[in-house]
Amino acid sequence: MTTRPADAPTETAPAAPSTAAPAATVTGPAPAATVTGPAAGAAPEPVPAAPAPAGTITGPAAATPAAPVGEAPGREAPDPAASVREADAEADARVTRRLRWLALGGYFFLLGCLALVVVLVLGDALDGDGRGGPFTDAAFWAVPAGAAIGLVPLAAPRGLLPPVRRTVLVVAQYGAGVLAVLLQIADMV
Repeated sequence: MTTRPADAPTETAPAAPSTAAPAATVTGPAPAATVTGPAAGAAPEPVPAAPAPAGTITGPAAATPAAPVGEAPGREAPDPAASVREADAEADARVTRRLRWLALGGYFFLLGCLALVVVLVLGDALDGDGRGGPFTDAAFWAVPAGAAIGLVPLAAPRGLLPPVRRTVLVVAQYGAGVLAVLLQIADMV
């Protein structure tokens, strides 16, 4: 018996010298080609064809359309809006983390402003009339107000307080410290 690769041209084997039936033939490039022996009543023997080239899908899976590149079969295409929402959530998380650090640093800034207000009040007490006015009282009240304002952006959950409002509160915290110093300077004049 003779077999051939599936992509080889069709050939016929030479005839047998006897008077028996003609020799076997190989036909067509079909993947299930069979080679049969002499037709003298013998049962045909199926011979598997040559294997398919690498990367070729055969069998029932070949009839199923392939999923587009980058997608798993049976899954829906990814939603572009979902990836944008994820990117926005990551950006909000980074901004929130930075604002929390700024709010924490605002407490050190308020501590420095309080120390400066105390130095200015003592300087005014020694060099001036010896008593504080209403601006001194306001200066001392601006520092704890700034601390309370700074607590909100520091401790509020990310979902409860958007980054824009958190930014406004951090700026207000630093502004309260600057206001305390300016009020004390106004009282000295």
